[in-house]
Amino acid sequence: MRKLVKNVVVDIRKIQNLNSGLGQFCFHLKETLLKSNSSESSLSFWGSENENVNSVSNSLLFLNKVFNNKILKIDVWHAIHQEANLFFVPKSCRVILTVHDLNFLQKYSGWKLKHHLYSMGKKIERADVVVAISNFTKQEIEKHFKLGGKSVEVIYNGLNKYNDNTPLDIPFLSDKKFMFSIGIVQPKKNFHVLLGLLLENKDLHLVIAGDKSSRYADEIAEKAEKMKVGNRLHLLGKVNDAQKHWLYKNCHSFAFPSLAEGFGMPVVEALSLGKPVFLSNRCSLPEIAGDSAFYWDDFEPNSMNFVFNRGLEKFYSDSSFKERAMLQSRRFSWKEAAKKYLKLYEEL
Repeated sequence: MRKLVKNVVVDIRKIQNLNSGLGQFCFHLKETLLKSNSSESSLSFWGSENENVNSVSNSLLFLNKVFNNKILKIDVWHAIHQEANLFFVPKSCRVILTVHDLNFLQKYSGWKLKHHLYSMGKKIERADVVVAISNFTKQEIEKHFKLGGKSVEVIYNGLNKYNDNTPLDIPFLSDKKFMFSIGIVQPKKNFHVLLGLLLENKDLHLVIAGDKSSRYADEIAEKAEKMKVGNRLHLLGKVNDAQKHWLYKNCHSFAFPSLAEGFGMPVVEALSLGKPVFLSNRCSLPEIAGDSAFYWDDFEPNSMNFVFNRGLEKFYSDSSFKERAMLQSRRFSWKEAAKKYLKLYEEL
């Protein structure tokens, strides 16, 4: 007997900001879902401006809700991040909620924290399936929310691959030995602790790519000046994919001392190019990088410098370390992620 085709709406509105982890998640998952989809699911995307894919507008979703899902006849709604708005979801529709992190637990306190816990709890209650992007995030969900018998599935993000045919050079960095990091420059990224490495490594530059419009970015620059390493700090702001790939390929080392991550896409990208990777031992990062990275247990400058130098020594003395790092990155595949999401769409 022939299966009925499921009508699936995927909320990818965060795709508008490709300089964020959620934007990258939306872009790569959408592209891979379209390539991998069989005839079992008809996919429509909320938030896509691409004329080559089925897209749904706010007005159409509103009318569909008013007329009890009789216009679009949506079977499955995929909210692909925890902040997604479920207002347009019809009552008859099954819901998949992907949770990337619970960073608000560290960010807020008091009534703001209670509000976020309540809001997230209602979304989990509405969802038929809850997906976490790491076991770390899964454990956080199970710790803080009543799941009512629901299990939390883990579907890892994939490895973002870049076109290596685009010739590019960033002239002022081409002759410099630099440590690279990337992300929206905000306190949870903990970038300022990297400045201490510049004091002990006089020929090392620190390059940070990502939105630098925050006060925290200004504070990093001010601290670098006070430490007299301002000439070796480079806050690049937003970069495109070609520039990002060049920075990964040409960096001396990659550092990500973040305090709050649900996954850590930049870590996988750095591992894929066989770079020495230095991370905080917090949140999801040890799970994602495994024994293919070096970890800071604390952020005291002498301790960080010790781990950095010992890590470099081990990386370059062990000829197999680079290959192990690249192999670790291959555990993460957008094709595999899309396959698992498509299976969920079909099973609901």
